Amino acid sequence: MRLSMRTNKGFTLIEVIVVMVVFVVVISIAASALQTMLSKGGIVLKSEESNIEGVIGLEMFRHDLAQAGLGLFTDPESVPTFAEAAGVPAATYNDASAVPRAIVTGNNLTLGNNAIVLTGTDYMAIKATTVARNATAQQWTYINDAGVPHQWGVNDFNDNTNKMVVMSQKYSKSLNEVVRTLIQISADNYAISYDAAGVFRDKDGYDTDFYTPTSGKLHYLYGIGTDSVAFTLRAPFNRADYYVRRVVNETPAVCSPATGVLYKMNMSHANGAMTPPIPMLDCVADMQIILGWNTQADPVASNSIDAFSDASGQNTTGVTNGLNLSSIMQNATELRKRLRQIKVYLLAQDGPQDRNFRNTNTMFVLGDTNLGETPLTSTIDLTTANMVNYRWKMYRIVVRPRNI
Repeated sequence: MRLSMRTNKGFTLIEVIVVMVVFVVVISIAASALQTMLSKGGIVLKSEESNIEGVIGLEMFRHDLAQAGLGLFTDPESVPTFAEAAGVPAATYNDASAVPRAIVTGNNLTLGNNAIVLTGTDYMAIKATTVARNATAQQWTYINDAGVPHQWGVNDFNDNTNKMVVMSQKYSKSLNEVVRTLIQISADNYAISYDAAGVFRDKDGYDTDFYTPTSGKLHYLYGIGTDSVAFTLRAPFNRADYYVRRVVNETPAVCSPATGVLYKMNMSHANGAMTPPIPMLDCVADMQIILGWNTQADPVASNSIDAFSDASGQNTTGVTNGLNLSSIMQNATELRKRLRQIKVYLLAQDGPQDRNFRNTNTMFVLGDTNLGETPLTSTIDLTTANMVNYRWKMYRIVVRPRNI
């Protein structure tokens, strides 16, 4: 037994120290690798969150673009008095007391105040009954010649606080299109409500049969909003403006100083203010709008796209056939006939700042170079101080408007 115990030797102090040193080195290497993985994983996670949020916000943008013009009156011979939006720069895109344009755009704004609009970005005003956030604005129905509203959708208006406008439709030979005429009680009164008793009422609360169509005709009812205080609408439609601005307390700290937030703002019927600000996409460096046009002599007979322009209509590519697209953008009738496509490009930050990453692209085109869009959009130097250590992603929304 003594001999056996003498032959079982333990580790020496030096051997223990060597093993401990090796163990510490291995743990240090593993910890360093884990820290790197967690850091990179955090960047990827943040990027994916940003992308998910962007898709949701941009889907709302796409929806509003597709709805542009829905429920707007188009009859130039029956124009009511209305005020539309107030304030800077929203009032610039008004059609007050004129046939409203379904979309109105601004090109590369330079207002000198990024808290209003981020310098160099485009602006989009969309007009339709459906672009407001309330449930009433998403509803419509029609009335037959007996003055009875169709049951589909009518229950959504079965409340004195739900305001709606009424349209009649007819074909105009002179305009070569179906025109929508706004049914008015007076020059500045075009809103009605529909109460629980199934009676239409004007702004003073009086019963009215003014909205009964003539024999064999229909009138169309479009919801605008819910207002339990003031009955008079600011305009016979809703409006949503999309633009980028940088407000210190609203822009996330992770965003580059070169970026802002893409917002949607709705027109208030109380005072015309564009409110409330709804953030659609964070960390946006630029928004550019490109419009596709039909420039044929008879645009109604063809659905082709012959030319593209920037948001002002001044810079163009393709065949314009002698048309001044900038002037066409000011004419609601021509805009309806000729606008075939709306493209919105957004350059957004993809993840937080990464000082180990350096952008080398000095000529990034916010658009499709294969389609020759370079003259119509922005070319951006991503090596500047506020962009070089960030990754960037381009979002694109393409819509063929059907309701304008």
